[in-house]
Amino acid sequence: MFHFIPSWYNENRTWYDNNYLWYFKPTNVGFDDTINQMKMFDYAGKESRLVVLNYMPNLRYYLHRYDLLESGYYSVFDDIQEIGNVRQQMIDFRQLNWPEGWTLPILRL
Repeated sequence: MFHFIPSWYNENRTWYDNNYLWYFKPTNVGFDDTINQMKMFDYAGKESRLVVLNYMPNLRYYLHRYDLLESGYYSVFDDIQEIGNVRQQMIDFRQLNWPEGWTLPILRL
């Protein structure tokens, strides 16, 4: 197995997240060696894993955006917070336990 340790952090603040906010799109085209190398290894059928050392609350979104969400990864900050690799799933808001008589103004439940 190959382990990739990216440097996805700000040069001056190494433990801080370097992602853009979800509603802000950068104007420049980005290129990242780690993402491209992981994709090449994936296409070649080689098992690889990402090891993220910095704080990255949007890690899963970032991996999804570059089609790497199914790749293995380990996040130090997830481990510190005891989050681990939580299996993602869709939820249906209609199946949540809402207060008796409450309805969503836009939709009829």
